[in-house]
Amino acid sequence: TLLIVLYMFALEPLGFVVASFLFLVCGMWVLGSRRWGHNAVVSAVSLAVIYVIFQTAFSVVLPEGVLKGLL
Repeated sequence: TLLIVLYMFALEPLGFVVASFLFLVCGMWVLGSRRWGHNAVVSAVSLAVIYVIFQTAFSVVLPEGVLKGLL
C-alpha cells in the first residue's frame, strides 16, 4: 500500500515513465526479488510495452511530469 501511495504522489512531478519504472523496480524488490539488474530490465521492457500500447493503440495522454520542463 505504501508503494502505491508513493507512486501516486510521484506521478505528477516525475511523470508516468519514471514514476512507473521506480514503482515496478521497488515493487519487485518488496515482493522478494533482490536482483536489481534483472528487476530493471524486466521493468523497462514491461513499461515500454505498456507505453507503446497506451500511446498508439488507445491514444491515452500520459503525465509527462513537471520536472521535464526543468531539465
